[in-house]
Amino acid sequence: TARDRLQKPDDARMFFERALTLRSDHMPALDALEQLHEQSGDYRSLLAVLGQKTELAENPAQRTRLLMRQAELSATRLDDVSRAIEAYERLLDEAPSLQVFLGVEPLYERAERFADLGALYERQLELGIGDDLQVVGVGLHDDIPLALFLVELLHFLLRGTEPDAVQIAHGHHAADA
Repeated sequence: TARDRLQKPDDARMFFERALTLRSDHMPALDALEQLHEQSGDYRSLLAVLGQKTELAENPAQRTRLLMRQAELSATRLDDVSRAIEAYERLLDEAPSLQVFLGVEPLYERAERFADLGALYERQLELGIGDDLQVVGVGLHDDIPLALFLVELLHFLLRGTEPDAVQIAHGHHAADA
């Protein structure tokens, strides 16, 4: 019977893929394929299904959840840094959050996209997501005065003013007190 055939993952996958050739927006078939690919560890196929579901998503929260899943899957299971960055960048445009900023940051570092990393910190500060120390303090947890100094310097740079070394140093020493 048809139900017995669907108990076999390969047969079920072929059945649902065929259903999608007839109707590419059939969400139950996409949901079933998502589950099958996840269970089998076929992460490339899972990523493709998540991409289809993202394009069909009707509400922003659902789209955000699917993009986040794509970013995390690309970064962790597939070790596809560029694809993960692409998903995170879409999230930065559509639904910036601390989780998104924290997710893309190490990927920019791994890809040696330091200009993008600087722009990321600038955008994070402009949007007020996270605190200033969180933005520039990554990797500086043992040197809080230096992190505070960098926050001050970044604020000067974002305002487009020439930093006054004495003023910055004063802020740096104030943090030590």
